[in-house]
Amino acid sequence: MEPVYCFQVALTLTAVFISYKLFLSKDSFHALNRAAILSGVALSFVLPLVKLPDFLTFEVESQMSETVIELGAVIVSGDFVNSISYTDVLIYIILIGASVFFLRFLISTATILVKAARNRKIEIEKGTDLIVSESVKSPVSWLRYIFINSDDYRNNPREILTHEMAHIHYRHTFDLIFIDLLCCLQWFNPVIWLFRRELRSVHEFQADAAVVNSGINAKNYQILLIKKAAGRNWSSVVSSLNHSNLKNRIAMMSKKSSKSAAFKVLLPIAVTACLAVTFANCNNSMLATNDDKINEKSFTNQDDAYVIVEEMPEFPGGENAVLMYIAENVVYPEEAKAKDIEGTVYVKFVVNSEGKIENVTTLRGVDPLLDQEAIKVIESMPEWIPGRQSGKPVNVRMQVPIKFQLAKENQSEDKE
Repeated sequence: MEPVYCFQVALTLTAVFISYKLFLSKDSFHALNRAAILSGVALSFVLPLVKLPDFLTFEVESQMSETVIELGAVIVSGDFVNSISYTDVLIYIILIGASVFFLRFLISTATILVKAARNRKIEIEKGTDLIVSESVKSPVSWLRYIFINSDDYRNNPREILTHEMAHIHYRHTFDLIFIDLLCCLQWFNPVIWLFRRELRSVHEFQADAAVVNSGINAKNYQILLIKKAAGRNWSSVVSSLNHSNLKNRIAMMSKKSSKSAAFKVLLPIAVTACLAVTFANCNNSMLATNDDKINEKSFTNQDDAYVIVEEMPEFPGGENAVLMYIAENVVYPEEAKAKDIEGTVYVKFVVNSEGKIENVTTLRGVDPLLDQEAIKVIESMPEWIPGRQSGKPVNVRMQVPIKFQLAKENQSEDKE
């Protein structure tokens, strides 16, 4: 899960959420709002991955001879080797957080299944079971099950069952499972949790409308909601009668939006479309734009090599493996350590059509001692998987920065 992708998803979610709150959230088109939330969230995860046709993207002016593909930096210390980048740490944090939230989701789901298995079930409709239990404080529904306590079953069965049956008929549980899984992936982003809250509110609006449309007195039903507002003992993975802001639910029961307002759903769609084109062009720019700090010198075409191809060369094991290889095989020259020489050597090389390394030189050196060591380790690398253009293996130019860095403790000891 790349940090850049996570950022693009977060940015899209934020833009879509703002447009939804401004233009759709106050209308009573519950089915339309539900579809807008689900599609908006789904597109936010998909669009950063989509490669748009060329006619939908802007051309980025670039000089291919000055463009290089750079691998991540390798830091070589006088005492130790460090090949773990900040990007790796960030990825690990994201994955650990996603795992924790996914485990929480599994535990919540398992808890509901255990409760359903341990209690007696009453089939009230084909494919729908009612579970009456004293441990249930507030009525809820999940998939085919409706949980209710005995007092509610005796005193308000029609209102409550109509509400929970609406959740089941609309298949709201599948929405909650979908949004919860996406929340696991974007657990660090508050916007995805706001979307989740909005979706649950729309579910309750739909169920409330179903109760009122069934002929049940609206005022009596609203009084029931007020009485039930305090009882919440269920996990948030279920659809609950007392969920959401009570004031908004009561106001929404009597609200009728004009049909012309439904066209506002096109606004979030327009926002996502604009972001899709933006991301496509940003991705193209990242491939074609030079790094100002690195490209003080430019490559020429004398080695007859590509700089960007459809399938880039790959070191066995991926980029982390090549960085690890360099870090483990570079030796900090003792003479350089004695002279306190340090800095970053930028090495350029070609991965030829057979996967072999050739034309290794320094793009920007520091000192002959460090330059020679950097070149030596690049020349010693095993064969790569060659890059391909139009299905054919080709020569590809690449570069890697190798940072030679002396430990501060050693430097202070030398001075003493």
